[in-house]
Order: sequence, then C-alpha cells, then structure tokens
Amino acid sequence: HQQQQQQHTDIAMRALSVVALVAIVSMLIEAGAGEVAAVEVPKLTFPEYSFSRNGRNGKLFRSKEKECDVACGRGPVVKSVLAVEDPAAALALTNCVRNCVSPECFAELYGSDPLEEGEVDVRQRSFQGCAGLRLKNAVDATRRPRTREEPEDKD
Repeated sequence: HQQQQQQHTDIAMRALSVVALVAIVSMLIEAGAGEVAAVEVPKLTFPEYSFSRNGRNGKLFRSKEKECDVACGRGPVVKSVLAVEDPAAALALTNCVRNCVSPECFAELYGSDPLEEGEVDVRQRSFQGCAGLRLKNAVDATRRPRTREEPEDKD
C-alpha cells in the first residue's frame, strides 16, 4: 500500500512540474520573451578516437583504470557518494584517474579546456579510445618480435 501511495505521489509531482512549466512558458510568451534571439553555443572541438569496451584496447583500458582508481583513492562507493555530495572532489578524482591512465591523452583532450564541474563529458569516449590505443601500443612495443624459423636446406 505504501509503495502504491509513493507512486501516486510521484505521478502527482510530475504532473505539477509539467503544469508549472507550461504556465511559465505561457507567461514568457505573453511577456514577449518568445522573441528571444537564438543563442549560439560554441562547439567543442577535440580529437576523436573510437572505443569499444569489448575489444583488446577496452580490456587494457579497464585494467589500467582499476589500477588508477586504487592509486587515486576512488572506489565505486566513493565515486557515487562524491558525485552527489561533493561534485568538486568527484571531478578532482576523475581528473586524477584519467591523468594516471594516460597523461598524454589527458593533456591532449583536456589540457587546453579542462572539464568543469557539472559539465557533461562529451570527450570521455575519445579519452578512452586514445588511452586504450596508447596502452595497446605500449604493450606491443614491449613484446619481442616473433622470428620465423627458416626452413632447413635439403642438400
């Protein structure tokens, strides 16, 4: 019964929000605010990298990100609590982890335009792709090249 009552309350609150929004828009239109000039939002430009969580680069990225979560003191509980209670601290932890995962990609994607508190991070996927690629290249560089055995001469 209590759950049903909560659902009814939620529906009523949503309906009130919609009614209030319609009333505000109506008042703005009547006051002449409907003729407000369009605001041009500057487009954020940044290098774009593709990223697949299931590929090799994705696995390397997730592994490194887990290491950096520990190094920066960011666990799942800390991450979710800070996002609500202290957005500035959550942002600092995010920056710490990303800089730990790949300082080069962090500088490339966020160096000239740092992520701001409350900003939707549209560069995150590109960062993951860049870091995954760098991590893969680093792993590949440490592997010794395979040598083919030459067939023996049959003389």
